Amino acid sequence: MIRFLFTLIFIAFSLPMFPQTYTLCDKWVDCGKDCQLLDPYYSDGVTFSWDGPSRGGKANGYGTAIKYVNGEYESTYVGEYKNGIREGKGKFTHKDGSSKIGTFVNGQLMGYGTMESENGDSYEGNFINYRCHGKGKVRWGNGSTFEGFLVADAPYSGKLTSYDGDITYIHKGI
Repeated sequence: MIRFLFTLIFIAFSLPMFPQTYTLCDKWVDCGKDCQLLDPYYSDGVTFSWDGPSRGGKANGYGTAIKYVNGEYESTYVGEYKNGIREGKGKFTHKDGSSKIGTFVNGQLMGYGTMESENGDSYEGNFINYRCHGKGKVRWGNGSTFEGFLVADAPYSGKLTSYDGDITYIHKGI
């Protein structure tokens, strides 16, 4: 009985660690050449172009997917797809010039990776479901840094060093 309860508790706590590919906004989108990709951030007016191999009607292998919304450029993903889903090493670049590089699992950036933006901000550390989450280091364009633990893109616990060298320790987001 104790083993059964332990197993249930383990499953309950570990489910959030494994991303679900399909959500309410996921949609298979045609990308030309009788090929589809899964867009986890789908909205009306989304189209894709795909320059890479396909198998069984899905993007499959290394290539470039360019996303448009109502005909306007939105983002570019250069990397690996498996059965129409981002899976493996890749680089995601957004229209604002920011980019994230790392390993994609079930369509989401997971594990160690990097992020850079055109304003000079950067991040190096862990990602969960495309968000900075876990141990990492943030460098802002003004010279300030944070090193420690982030939760959902926000500093949670660690050392914040301002551009003029002042140090503040953050604990539980405060």
